[in-house]
Amino acid sequence: MVSEIEKLNNYRIIGGINLYNVNLVDLEYEWVAEPGSCKKCAALNGKVYKSLDDVPPRPHPNCKCKLDVRSKVRTKSVASEAEAKKLVKKNEEQLDNELNKIKEDINSHLGSLKELLNKLNYEQDRLKTYQVLMAGRLSNEVENFITKKKRKILVCIDEVTNLMQDCRKFLGCLTHNNKPESIKWGKRIIDDYFVVIASKYIVLWYGAGHSGLCNMPEAYELFKIAVKDKSSNSYIKNNGKLYKSIDDLNNKYDKRDIRERIAVESSISDCRVLVMDDKSSLSDKISKSYAIARFVRENYARLSNGQEIPSINITFENDDSDLYSCFHSAGIKNCKMDKDGNIRLQVVDFYNFNAGRTSVKGRVGRKLQDMGDIDPYYIIVDVVIPKDKIQGCF
Repeated sequence: MVSEIEKLNNYRIIGGINLYNVNLVDLEYEWVAEPGSCKKCAALNGKVYKSLDDVPPRPHPNCKCKLDVRSKVRTKSVASEAEAKKLVKKNEEQLDNELNKIKEDINSHLGSLKELLNKLNYEQDRLKTYQVLMAGRLSNEVENFITKKKRKILVCIDEVTNLMQDCRKFLGCLTHNNKPESIKWGKRIIDDYFVVIASKYIVLWYGAGHSGLCNMPEAYELFKIAVKDKSSNSYIKNNGKLYKSIDDLNNKYDKRDIRERIAVESSISDCRVLVMDDKSSLSDKISKSYAIARFVRENYARLSNGQEIPSINITFENDDSDLYSCFHSAGIKNCKMDKDGNIRLQVVDFYNFNAGRTSVKGRVGRKLQDMGDIDPYYIIVDVVIPKDKIQGCF
């Protein structure tokens, strides 16, 4: 540590006291808004942050604003060599922390890519095995369908592999020999490459490559509705209706209940609402699920006695993989048995990527949501379990 002080400091004697003039490196992160930027970005222009933890997410998709990372040296005079050592050590630890945050972010992306690559490889092997087992028994149509899926997977594997190589290359370029410059370069990489390009592709590939290829069509369609400009109008039209605002709902739905739910899980006060009718493909899948069968068994006595179950939570199991990916903290609302003996209910959820999610889709989805590329929305699915199907739940 003494050698570090000797390299960084000058010595002066004032009034008979030996002063150590310790040179310390400070970092600042200034938000630089592009000319003609929106009001949110313009309001952030010129704001200075002392740590990466303090920097807010981008306010909207395709934001071209930059984070200007500056380093400056300030000198602090102290009379004690021990105090000089302590200052140098603290300054080094602060720079290490900032650099490690950038490395952690890149490693997080690398972990997401590894998880995705494993799933793609698994699906590729599954399709190959299926073809071998069914050799000579598949129609040309099915063979062509499988071949197209395998091609899509190969494209995804190639792209993901390239991104993983980029991750490792970027990590190798981050050095502790010149921390301020590495932090500047690393933050630029995070902003311009991973957040804007790689993260978006990871989530979209995950949705198409995993949900679409692994027989989870409903999860994929719901995900596309959240990702701006990706939703399928035909899916919405064939299954229900997408409302632009909670206020656009008719009086059949409890608007106050919806607002209370989204207020708990987010900072927004309004959102789109997807209402799926009881003839929708999602409603049909829910009505046949193991979780609903269990719910009917547990509550049949109350329902058959004319009682209404106003609100209860439901968890879709891993064996209902499509529904498990559709809903994370779903609720059952307004469940009752009608005069014909059918059970009617609503499954509701807020499609929102909360902080702290562990899956690849969840982690990167949260980042895109913070950027504004993913727009949370509320889901209401009307479900009917016909009288003649209820016995199958037991």
